[in-house]
Order: sequence, then C-alpha cells, then structure tokens
Amino acid sequence: MNRRWISGCAGVLMLATTLTHAQDPLPAEPARLAAGGLLLAAVDTGKQFVAVGERGNIVTSADGERWAQVKVPVRSTLTGVSFADAMHGWAVGHDATIVATEDGGRSWMLQHYAPDAGKPLLNVLFTDVRTGYAIGAFGLFLVTDDGGKNWTELLAPGVREE
Repeated sequence: MNRRWISGCAGVLMLATTLTHAQDPLPAEPARLAAGGLLLAAVDTGKQFVAVGERGNIVTSADGERWAQVKVPVRSTLTGVSFADAMHGWAVGHDATIVATEDGGRSWMLQHYAPDAGKPLLNVLFTDVRTGYAIGAFGLFLVTDDGGKNWTELLAPGVREE
C-alpha cells in the first residue's frame, strides 16, 4: 500500500514538474534578419531607438539605419515598448509578457509571463522608473509602483464582462 501511494505521488510530482517547466518561456532566437521582420512598436530613448516585434525580437539602433538584435528571454510577440529614461525600459506582448531593461536595452529580464491567461498585453507606459501601466485585451490592466518587480491587476468592470 505504501509503495502504491509513493509511486502515485512520484507520478503526480513528475507531472507537476513537467507542467511547470512547460510554462517556462523559450528565449527569442537569434535571427540575422530580425530588423527586417514584423516590428510592432518603437521608441526613441534619447540615446537610441528600440523596436519590438514578432517572436520576441527586440532590435536597437543608434542612427535608425543599422539595427542589432539583442537577447530576449521570451519568444512571445512583443507589441508595446516604453522607456522612463534612457536606461530603464519595458516591453509587453502576447502571453501577458513583460520584459524590462536597466541598461538601455542591451539586456532584458522577464518580469511577468502568463500564457495560460489567454490575454495579451498590447501597450505599456511608464511615467517614471517606478510607476507603470500595461494594458491588454479583454480588460487586462496591470499596474506597478516598484519598477515592475510586482504587477497588480486592476479590475476594469466597464471594459470587461464578468
């Protein structure tokens, strides 16, 4: 009896581990022609241009003519980008993805990822390095007051049918 229970628990544990890892995002793949792909939003940080788009691509340019792809920890399509200053920026997209940079766009870290929610984020606005808003489909509205370390969903009953 104990062996069956242990065996059953091990199977459940293995299944839970598999499901958890299935939720981990795949990083964007390096693509020689990323700058020529579908780019959905761009911003001038004051020091360079940053554009985001399909397959998690983020490209940067100092002059608007020569673009370079940067590493991104997610492959979800990115639809919006905002910088509070030349160093601090955020990009949002499908799978309720939020990625952030603290070095002007050279590197990006994942702040939020919820593919099972079925609600893409469409745009983002930061008014300073701490205060930000991300808005998405189906009434999804996220806010942060700590630079994106924590995101809180606000209810939007006028937009969303409950």
